[in-house]
Amino acid sequence: MQRLLDLYGDNHSFRRYATDLLQWATPIDTGRRYHSAPPAPADWGYDLPFDVCIGLGQLLADGRPIPAAWAQAWWQQHPESRTRTPVKRCPEQFAAAFATLYTRRFGDGLIVKENKKRLQLDYRPASAGLPGGTRDLGLPDVRALRGPVTKFAEIAEQATNDLDAYSRYLGRSGADPGSPAALAVLPPYLNAVPNQSTRDLLDWVRGALGDAPRRRVPGVELISRWPAGRPDRLNKAEAELLATLLERQSIGIEPDVRFGGTPPPPAGDVVLFTLPTPSSAPTAATPNPNYASAVALVQLAAAVAAADGAIADSETRAMLDHISRGVGLADNEQARLHAHLDIVLQRPPTLAALRKRAAALDDTQRQEAAGLLLAVAAADGAISPSETDQISRLFTVLGFESTDAYTQVHAAATSARRHSDPLFSARTAGRPAADFTLAPPPAPTDRRGRHAAPEIATGPAPIELDPDLLARTRRDSEQVAALLADIFADTTNEPLQESASTTAPTAADGNEPDGDTGLITGLDLPHSHLLRALIAAPRWNRPAFATLCSTHRLLPDGAIDTLNEAAVEATGEPVCEGHDPIDINSYALEELLR
Repeated sequence: MQRLLDLYGDNHSFRRYATDLLQWATPIDTGRRYHSAPPAPADWGYDLPFDVCIGLGQLLADGRPIPAAWAQAWWQQHPESRTRTPVKRCPEQFAAAFATLYTRRFGDGLIVKENKKRLQLDYRPASAGLPGGTRDLGLPDVRALRGPVTKFAEIAEQATNDLDAYSRYLGRSGADPGSPAALAVLPPYLNAVPNQSTRDLLDWVRGALGDAPRRRVPGVELISRWPAGRPDRLNKAEAELLATLLERQSIGIEPDVRFGGTPPPPAGDVVLFTLPTPSSAPTAATPNPNYASAVALVQLAAAVAAADGAIADSETRAMLDHISRGVGLADNEQARLHAHLDIVLQRPPTLAALRKRAAALDDTQRQEAAGLLLAVAAADGAISPSETDQISRLFTVLGFESTDAYTQVHAAATSARRHSDPLFSARTAGRPAADFTLAPPPAPTDRRGRHAAPEIATGPAPIELDPDLLARTRRDSEQVAALLADIFADTTNEPLQESASTTAPTAADGNEPDGDTGLITGLDLPHSHLLRALIAAPRWNRPAFATLCSTHRLLPDGAIDTLNEAAVEATGEPVCEGHDPIDINSYALEELLR
């Protein structure tokens, strides 16, 4: 009979009658079937398989909790259940995910109360002239129950969603389930056997980090060990997978595209660091607002502190500790902030990058941002002339008169201990302020220069940090810092997706490709059109580039600066190199157009 089913089982009518006859003729084992694994899923049928009904009925009759495997069998082989692709493509991982989520919800298992309807074995032959029969098995009939199946369906849906990305990756031609990318998209509560490439990568990372809390390593060393589409570069999607894989090993990386950073730069360094608290949940799509505020303050401090070309280690560490404690960061966020500081000190944010984002600030927010600049500059008790000049430039970025910076730097240095509020009012360009009082200028005989902070009358010893003052400054500026997170962000955190290739124009005439005229991240419409037009040639002489810029109503030098700022933010490299001729960086161009 089983051989006939194997041969003619595709016929639904024959399969039903033959299966009923086989069940009727087979002696029923009275042993407890739930001590063994449930029957493997078969082709869809009109009813729950009888062997599954017996095992589940025995569990209900004995008052035993339903094991995860039997719960999965009850849902998966129920006639009303529909399985999606991840269940079929990766059955072992689905079973593991279902068991994990089931245990989290029900512990040792769901106990289902025995129902009154009895399980009966009915046989109805195909020929109406033959008698049938009914046999009572003395067990509850689980086919009449809906509640447990509904609960199991919720767990199956979550397990399927968690495996969706992993299933799609395995669906690609030649995808290796043990590759670094596959393990990065596997649900974090599951384990898989890594292939040799994954083992080599993780062994190198652990060896490079060693016992140190963080370590700076060349970006190219890390890139070369990732099986990327290009052996010398990672795109944003690959960089996100790399960061996710390392996070599963309690290792962080900066810059991290998930936190607004760029992919690992081939010509620069990255910082690997240990995550104090293992993370079992995927990183959120957007950073914690507290962390975003802390990053803004760190970048703000770097923009001012790096102005004199040297940043004292004690100064930066003290500021970092005050920031991390003041905004209430978790252990992993504090470790990431320390690593981010190493990157920021290596590549401080540029004025041009800040100017493009500052346009969204209103007058009140600009006033508060100006106060933050003064508080950061005075944090170590001394404001150098170069820091004063940098504050002046940042005031201009914020829309204030540059002369206000010198006045307020002097006032902050002399009055910080006399005023309960260290943030002073700044006036915007061209706007009179009747209540605005200038601090007394330095004496004419002062030979130290008009930008220098005045000496303290009590002696040459440096001003000590005032913890209460810094804490009050942090509390007053948290709202501004959250807003500044958008201004000082390295790049836009884009979703993980594959973009279609941009079609190149057929001539260097400034015309755009059909169907691709949208804005490019970090650029307005004229500069977006100009960037797409650069696809036409890998090198431009100065007159040709000037002509191309004129078609878009742009000046050549300003256009180069704007394009390069956007490219550096997105890729860490400029897109236009040289003066005449101008070479186009193909990598930066491709990444901007992705």
